[in-house]
Amino acid sequence: MGKSQYSESFRKQAVQKFLTRGGKSAETLAKELGVSTFSLYGWAKDMAKGHSLSSTQGSTGKFDVLLSFSAIPENKQGEFLRSQGLTSDQLQSWKNEIKSKLDAKATNRGETLQSLRRIKDLEREIRRKDKVLAETTALLVLSKKAEALWGTISEEE
Repeated sequence: MGKSQYSESFRKQAVQKFLTRGGKSAETLAKELGVSTFSLYGWAKDMAKGHSLSSTQGSTGKFDVLLSFSAIPENKQGEFLRSQGLTSDQLQSWKNEIKSKLDAKATNRGETLQSLRRIKDLEREIRRKDKVLAETTALLVLSKKAEALWGTISEEE
C-alpha cells in the first residue's frame, strides 16, 4: 500500500465538501477535486468512524489532539471537536487507551525491577556456591596429595 498523495487537510476539506455538497453528486464533486469517488467515500467513512484520515497518526497523534483539546476554553471545545470530526466519546476512549498503555508500562517496569533484583540475588548465590565448590575441590586435591605422600591412616596400622 503506497503513501497517500493527498494531505490530511485536503482530505478533511474534501470530506466537508462531500458532506455539504449542496446538490452535487459524489461523482461530480470527486471530478472537481481530482480524486476517485472510492477515495471520497473511504475518507468520509474513516472520518465518521473517528479514524484519522492519515495512516501515520497513531497514539502520538491522539495524544496531540487530547492536549490541544484540553488547552481550549470550555466554550470553544465543541467547535474544536466539530472541526476535527470527533466526538467527546472518542476523546474519552483515547484518554482511556493512553492511560491503560501507561499503566501497563508502569506495571511492566515494576515487574522488570523485581526480576532484576531476583537475578542479582541468584547471581550472588551462584558466586557464593562457586567459591564453596572451588574450596571443596582444593581440599579434595590436597587430601589426595597428602594421601599419596604419606599414605592413608589404615595403611599405617
